[in-house]
Amino acid sequence: MSLGRRSFIGALISASVLAGCSFSSKYMRPVSGPFVIQPVVDRATVVFIRPSSFGAAIKPTIVDGRGRFMGDAEGSTFFVRELEPGPHLFLVWAENTGPLMANLLPGRVYFVEVAIKPGAWTARAHLLAIAPRTEQWANVREWLRDAEPRTSDVAAGNAYLAERRDDVGDRIQRAREAFGELDAPERDARTLRPEDGVAQGFTR
Repeated sequence: MSLGRRSFIGALISASVLAGCSFSSKYMRPVSGPFVIQPVVDRATVVFIRPSSFGAAIKPTIVDGRGRFMGDAEGSTFFVRELEPGPHLFLVWAENTGPLMANLLPGRVYFVEVAIKPGAWTARAHLLAIAPRTEQWANVREWLRDAEPRTSDVAAGNAYLAERRDDVGDRIQRAREAFGELDAPERDARTLRPEDGVAQGFTR
């Protein structure tokens, strides 16, 4: 492992420790009142949901393959992003990269579980596809009911990532490599197919 990469991982671990001072992300905003998730004609709607509060001090940042800020996954919360249709890579800024590949259709709603598990130094985050074909699909409505909705401060998040452009590029490259090393079942669990989206709304 290069010195630069060791320093980068060390910075991540330090950030995780510091995050223990607060379970809230400065890049996420609470939402009051009813929250409606619905398809958009010319966009794909992606719901990132972290159903558990395990490792609540860890708030992994989710980034896409273009280095754009999607949101911070706080414990027992979810957030929604409307994105352009087509292929996407999503990854987490954590001890690992937890990559997920997606091919999104317009007018569909897709779900991604942010699962937190123990790691060697800090908790590891994994992005897992949730779809009618997966076991987790039966939990979606309960998870939405029990989790708190958030909105992303996209401008502030992107500004922060722009300051660390080289680190972001390194993470994206590592995520692509990590996805390529997965076996077939693991890759399937971390892939959203076009048909995994649903053309229906959800109210929380």
